[in-house]
Amino acid sequence: MQKSVASSSGDWGSNNNADFVITTGDNFYENGVSSTTDKQWDNTWNRVYTKSGIRKTWYATLGNHDHRTHDGDDQVKAHGKRYDNLRWYMPKKYYTFSKKPEGTGVIQFIALDTDDRYSSTQLKWFQQQLQESKARWIIVYGHHGTYSSGPHGGSGTMESKYRPLMEKYKVALYFQGHDHNMEHVYNPSSRIVDYVTSGSAAKLRSQASRELKYLTGKRLYTKYFKTNAFAGVTISGDRATVEFIDGRGKRFYSFTKTNPRIGFSIGK
Repeated sequence: MQKSVASSSGDWGSNNNADFVITTGDNFYENGVSSTTDKQWDNTWNRVYTKSGIRKTWYATLGNHDHRTHDGDDQVKAHGKRYDNLRWYMPKKYYTFSKKPEGTGVIQFIALDTDDRYSSTQLKWFQQQLQESKARWIIVYGHHGTYSSGPHGGSGTMESKYRPLMEKYKVALYFQGHDHNMEHVYNPSSRIVDYVTSGSAAKLRSQASRELKYLTGKRLYTKYFKTNAFAGVTISGDRATVEFIDGRGKRFYSFTKTNPRIGFSIGK
């Protein structure tokens, strides 16, 4: 199924003039890579994502499976690795970068190493990035979920430590992996941060009733799909659209949201 999703994402990338790709971790199953020349770079990345629309720069983040070998260090060492236009970007285990699409303003992306989510160092760095940001949009992504109704559920640390900061500084979207499904979790009364799980390019898992009950108790809404797919994102001005696209290229879910930083005192 990974190859069909890869093909579909390549088509979507061409049709929507995609600029780059982000990953939500667990980039190489089951145990990451053992070097910068590991065969998996070629076998499960270069030879799978072959269409021009997806052969872009990949701004990657680590998952728990990536940490199993050398603590994920080889994926950082591979920063800049490329096969023609396909390029790996991971200067550190957590980092930030910005884009400035025409007519949209600066979009700041913050990539987290959620295996290290208990670290006070990363948390302080994250708070500083948010506090000092002058970007029009802020989007955060990492592996472990903040809210999820998949079998893994959300991380208590992501919810208690990172979520309040994302809400305070009006982060628009948090993209996560870990659970093998597609899901959109949101608070209908506030709609500051929308939580998007995109972890079903290959494996699939069913929704967990216990985790769904937890979200319901928090008065959170969820749209859950056990479907091999990816998420495509387009941003124009102060509106972002997120689409869930399956391996046949069919859009089976989408939502649009307004930038929560409108009217926010940027840089404060």
